[in-house]
Amino acid sequence: MEIKQTADMWVVSLERWLRIPDIGAAGLDCGALIEERVAKDGLTASGPWIFVSHDLPKDGETLFRWEICRPVHRPSETAVVDGAARPLPPIRVATRTHRGPLSSLFPDCYGPLVQEIVASGLGFSGESREVYHVWKGSEDPGNEVEIQFGLAT
Repeated sequence: MEIKQTADMWVVSLERWLRIPDIGAAGLDCGALIEERVAKDGLTASGPWIFVSHDLPKDGETLFRWEICRPVHRPSETAVVDGAARPLPPIRVATRTHRGPLSSLFPDCYGPLVQEIVASGLGFSGESREVYHVWKGSEDPGNEVEIQFGLAT
């Protein structure tokens, strides 16, 4: 586990209420819409995709607020005014990077990271993020996904 501050960045994002099993399909659908918006507004991507979860549930049936974010270079005032881009504020996180297929993400990364946070006495803020540094497909062993749990202040 590593403790760090995330970077201050600008993103184009979409928000949905969904269940954990719905994330994959939502990521594909919303990702395509975001890419269209980025191109339409003449923005340039500046980093990996980020999925933000608010009060991530412990089961696959409970709805939660989820955001998909595409970091972009600082936009013009026009893009900010019309709502295409917004700041994603930095947060203090406990983090660990998962390398491998998504089927092992929860048992190999989420679970151990949660245990480390609890054992260290740190509190959760309710926000968590997945940063997709390398994405080759859901079951590809070459994926690199950084899990970040926001820490209570």
